[in-house]
Amino acid sequence: MHDAMNFAQSLDHAAWMHPNRSSITYGVQHWTVGESAQTSRRIAQLLIQVGVARGDRVMMVAHNSPYHFLVYIACARLGAVFVPVFWRQSAAQLQEIVNFIAPRVLVADAEVAALGSMDSPGTLTHFVIDDDPLSGPLAPALANGYLSFTAAYTPFSGAFLADGDQIGSEDLNQVEYPTGLAALLVTSACENAAANMWKRTAAPDSGSAQQESSSVAQGSSAPGENSIGGSSSARRCDAGVHAIELTHANMWWTARNLRTDIEYSNMETALVASPMSQFMGFSSAALDVFASGGHIVLMRSFDAENTLDVLARTRVTLFFGIAEIWQALVESTQWSSADLSHLRYVLVGGTIADYPSPSLVAALGARGLNPITVWGVAELSASGTLLPWDRGFDHLESIGYPFMYNQVRIVDSAALPEDPALPESPSFSESPAVTGGLVSVGEDALSDVQPGEAGELVVRGPAVSRRYWHDEDLTARVYIGSWLRTGARVRVDANGFLWPVVP
Repeated sequence: MHDAMNFAQSLDHAAWMHPNRSSITYGVQHWTVGESAQTSRRIAQLLIQVGVARGDRVMMVAHNSPYHFLVYIACARLGAVFVPVFWRQSAAQLQEIVNFIAPRVLVADAEVAALGSMDSPGTLTHFVIDDDPLSGPLAPALANGYLSFTAAYTPFSGAFLADGDQIGSEDLNQVEYPTGLAALLVTSACENAAANMWKRTAAPDSGSAQQESSSVAQGSSAPGENSIGGSSSARRCDAGVHAIELTHANMWWTARNLRTDIEYSNMETALVASPMSQFMGFSSAALDVFASGGHIVLMRSFDAENTLDVLARTRVTLFFGIAEIWQALVESTQWSSADLSHLRYVLVGGTIADYPSPSLVAALGARGLNPITVWGVAELSASGTLLPWDRGFDHLESIGYPFMYNQVRIVDSAALPEDPALPESPSFSESPAVTGGLVSVGEDALSDVQPGEAGELVVRGPAVSRRYWHDEDLTARVYIGSWLRTGARVRVDANGFLWPVVP
C-alpha cells in the first residue's frame, strides 16, 4: 500500500460503504455516491477508447460543472493528468494553452465549444458537455466537431476500476491505483487575468460576472455569455503559459492538512462557488469531501444573493471561499436575514495580497459564524497556514500557524535574489521568463532570521508542489531543495503567530 491515496480509491471505498448518500447537487441534477463512482468509471473507459494512457493530459475548459469532479476521478483511475482551465478566454488564448499542455482530450462546455475546435500536432479528441441544463445551445459546438460527452460515455459498463497492479481480489481491496502526477494548474498571465474576471465587471459587451451568474441560475444565457472572449480578447499572453504540477500525494496530503486542522468529516455538505480551475475551488476541502463520500453542492458561477439562498436551502455545512466572495456576501442586502444556522465550517482564504481583512472576519463573527482564515498559494494546494476563530479573534491580521503537515522557516531574504516569479513577491510578474539573469541558489543559502525579525517565508511538506510543468528554469528559481520560496515577508511573535510584513 502507498503512503498517500489516489482519490479514485477513496471514492470507490465510499461508494461501497454508502452508495445511496447524496454526492453532487447541481441545480436540478443529482448524483449519489454510487452514481458518481460509476460515472467516473464509464468516463475512464471512454478515455481509454480514445487513446488516453498514463501521463496523457485531459484538459477541461468549462464553467463549474459536476464533470470537474467526475473527469478528475476518471483521470486518476488511468494515471492520466487532469488540467482544469478557466473558461473565459479567447480562442487564441486557449490555443496557446493547448500548445503548451498538449492534451489528448478536451472537455468543454457549450459556450467554450462554440469558439471552435483547437489545433494539435497530435491526436486531440473534443467533447462537449451535453447534459448541463444551465448551458448555452449545443448546435454551434456540434458544428465545430465536438462530440457529445454523455452520449459517448453512457454506453460503457462502468466495470473498470483502475489501471493499477491487481495483486489479488478486487473485492478484497487488493488493487493498486496509479500514483505520480495527478493535475496541472495553469498559471499563465492570460489564465490569471481571465480568472479574475469572474469577480469583477467585465467589458460592456460581455456583461458582469454577477449578471451572468444570476441569469444562469434562472436557466438563461447571460448577455454576451456565448462570446467567451469578451474583453479578454484584448489581453495578451506574452508571458507564455506556466503550470504547477500536483501529484496524487500532494492532493492527498492537502486533504490531510485541511481535515486534520479544520476537523470536518465526510458527512459534510460543502458548497463550491469558486472557479474549479483555481486551487481554492479545485484542490480545497471540497474535493476531499466529494471523494470520501460527502455531499457537494455546486454553483455554475458565483452570485451573492443566489449563494446565500443556496447556503440556506441546501443546509450547507462547509464553505471555502476567497475573501472577495465572502465580502460580496457580507455586502449583500440579504446578508442579515440569510439562514446560516447549518454553516459550521466557514473558510476564508487568500494570499497575503488579498488576505481577509479584519473587518470582514469581524463581520462574519458578528453573524455568529466562526471563520477560519487560510493563507495559501497554488503551489501549496490552498493549505499554507490557518488561523482558527477561537485563536484569532484578537490576532485578525495574523496568518496564523502552519497546517499540520507543513514545515515553515523564516529566512534572511538578503541572502536570496529577489525574483518576480515568486508567488508572493512584492514585484510579482506575470512574465517571469523576461526577467533574465536570475539564478537558482542552493539550500545552504537559507539562513534563519532571529525570532521576531522579518524574513522570507519558505515552506515544505508532502502537500507542497515540487516543480512546474516543463519549466526547469522557473522550478530552479522558486524551489530551493525541498523548500518553496513564497516571496512573502513575515515575522513570528513569541506565541507562534505569523504576521505578514508589508513593504
